[in-house]
Parts: sequence; structure tokens; C-alpha cells
Amino acid sequence: MNNELEKIIKQLVMERDFEEGLEYNEDKISMGEPYDDQNGKNFIFHLDDFLEEYLVHIAKRGNRFRIYCDCRKFRIYNSCKHIAACLICYSNEIFGVGFNNKNSIEEKSKIFLDNLKQNYHQKTIGVKKKIELKVGLNIEFYPKRYGFTNNIAFTRLKIRIGDNKLYVLNKKFWDFIDYYHNEEPYYFGKDFNYDPNKYYFTKEQEDIIAYLESNFNRYGSNDFKIEGQTLKQYFKNNQDDLYIDNLNKSIKIEEGLFFDSLLTKEENFYRLNLQCDFDEVYAFTNDNEYVWYNRHIYHLNYKERVLLEQLEKNNLNELLFDEKQFLDFKNYFLPYLKKQITIDESVPNLVISKEPKV
Repeated sequence: MNNELEKIIKQLVMERDFEEGLEYNEDKISMGEPYDDQNGKNFIFHLDDFLEEYLVHIAKRGNRFRIYCDCRKFRIYNSCKHIAACLICYSNEIFGVGFNNKNSIEEKSKIFLDNLKQNYHQKTIGVKKKIELKVGLNIEFYPKRYGFTNNIAFTRLKIRIGDNKLYVLNKKFWDFIDYYHNEEPYYFGKDFNYDPNKYYFTKEQEDIIAYLESNFNRYGSNDFKIEGQTLKQYFKNNQDDLYIDNLNKSIKIEEGLFFDSLLTKEENFYRLNLQCDFDEVYAFTNDNEYVWYNRHIYHLNYKERVLLEQLEKNNLNELLFDEKQFLDFKNYFLPYLKKQITIDESVPNLVISKEPKV
């Protein structure tokens, strides 16, 4: 039953949020008065010794759910660890069946015993185990209402290391590097202790460590912020397999504009409807060469950037051109919309060039 319940919860929240939700217990969550004819439940999620709180709503009708949290991550992803924690900790009240949390003392005891046997076995046969090292891009979104001229996406590298459990390495990176080069053990936590006699790094992992050492300042902050030309090069190097820590998965950077459009003709005018919520477009760089939209990253050439910037600046989801204006637009910009455009039958004999005029 636990596997079935886990599957249901993972359909409501993202994988990473589910894993982080497992780290909390009922001490952090207070259940309020029910609403919506007893089908809905209110929760108060407490953080930092009750100095910060989030309001969570969960309503269940049959097999349908309505969830809400007033944290900023939920507003962007429609998922967060607060909702996951409430679904797990109060599974009896919500689903009518308890959830066997892998962080319970029973499960931790089982993992402890498995680790003991595994470590003993490895030491006995003298075989090293490959260490797990994962580097992902952690993205923070800041809408222009925060004082920016447009929506901005700030990026940092999130570095994780471990075996059965991965630990965030960022703040300990430079301390660990000294032990790594001196081939000395380094303690991360009860679930992982780096020992060069037990673990090894692959050539690819060693290259990642060398990249981090050469591109970030040992005596600066350990937030591993990445921006500007360094970020562009990182995107270029990982364009086919870019791991996004927020999503807990890898994506491929896509080329070109990302919104669909419909072209119609009304008497002597051409109307172009653009299907895009420009409030959800976030720029990684000042020149809009890389942008985020709907959980994807897009790489734009110069004219695509110009077109996007003007549409965003004027908040335009519709364009109306006369015959002469449309001719210019067709020659210079319409080819960039060719992949996403739908041409209505009211537009006669329109041929869009493969290449725009320079």
C-alpha cells in the first residue's frame, strides 16, 4: 500500500519536493479547521522555530485533488515540499491510510544495517566503489515587480556528493578539496563518510571538480553563482544534457522562439495572435540570449531576441498590419516564427522564406 500511496503523492508534487517532504514530521505542521464540507483541510507549516509559516490547503473529492501553498515556489511550479510534507505526515486524515516514511526509526535502522553489511563486504574484498557526484543548476526567479526592468532568473550550481544519500557540497567544497587532494577521509554525515580507500572518482567527475576549482573563487562566497559569459559557456557545454536541480531532471536546451501563433487576414489587414504569457518569461542574461519559459530553456539568435524584447516591452499578444507593413514583417521576422505559426485559410498563397532578410 505504501508504494501505491507514494505514487499518488508523486502525481501531485515533483520528485524533489517529495524527497524533501520526507525530511519533516508532524512537529513542523499544525492542522487547522476543515473547510469545503469537511473535504478540505488547512495546515500551517512552521519553519525556523515557528518564526516563518506557510499556509497549505488540501482538498480531496473522490480521486481529484485541489492543492495550494502560499510559498513562492508553489506559485512558479505548482508544487512544493510543504504540500508534500502535509500529504505524507497526515496521510491517514487525507487518504485514510498511513504512510511508512523511510525516515522513520524502523527504516533508518534497516538502512543502517544494510550500510554496515555493505561497508564490511567492500572492506573485506578491497573493492572501491564509485562515488556519486551530481552538479545541477539551481534557478531562482525574480519578477520585474521586484524592481528589475524585466523578469530575471539567477543561477547557482548545486553540488551534491555521497553514496546512498547525497549531501549538498557547496558550503563544504573548499574544505573537502583539501582533503581530496591530500587523499584523506572527510566526514559529511552519518550516512556518508568519504574515504579514498573505499571510493573513487571517474575521469568525468575529476574533470567536474577541476572545472569548479578553476572557475570559482576559494576565498569568495560558496554560493557558486554563475552568470554572464560563464553561464553562456556552461549552457553551451551542457546544451544536450543540462541537469536542473529545481526539476530534479535533465533537459535539452531548445533553439528558437517558443510561443505558438495564428495568422489571419481581415480585408486589407493581417492579424497575428501570439499565444504566450510574457509574465512567465525569465531572462538568464541581460541580452535575452537564454530564456526560461514553461520549464524549458531556449536559446535565441539576435533577431529572435529583438522580436521577443519588443513584444515583452509593449506586452503585445496581438499584432495588426496593413499590406505594406506586413510585407516588411514577413521578410524580416516571420521566418523566425515559421515553426510555431498556424496560417488560417483566410490568408491566400503565403510563402514564408526559409531565411529572413539580413
